[in-house]
Amino acid sequence: MDPEAQDPHAVDGLPRLVGERVRRHLPPDASLGLWDPDADLTDLGLDSLGLAGLIVDLETTFCVVFPEELLVPETLRTVHTVAAALAALQGRAGRRSWGCGRRE
Repeated sequence: MDPEAQDPHAVDGLPRLVGERVRRHLPPDASLGLWDPDADLTDLGLDSLGLAGLIVDLETTFCVVFPEELLVPETLRTVHTVAAALAALQGRAGRRSWGCGRRE
């Protein structure tokens, strides 16, 4: 069985989880027909207010705090770059899965 299917909070499923969070902060008319985790989030319609909400959402959902050095355009450009930043934070914390002890 696929490990992501067993535990959707496993590190391997991180890009999918980040993508789900990103979608919540895109405008309702955002074109998501061909979802690409390497698409520039601003091209998908994420504005500065949406980005601020996304950061808070990610910090709350994944029980992390983005340090100032990760709050740069290069880190927050795509689903994959955001997921890589979260994985780096996970490595610092020694975690194998995500969440604050709750499932959403």
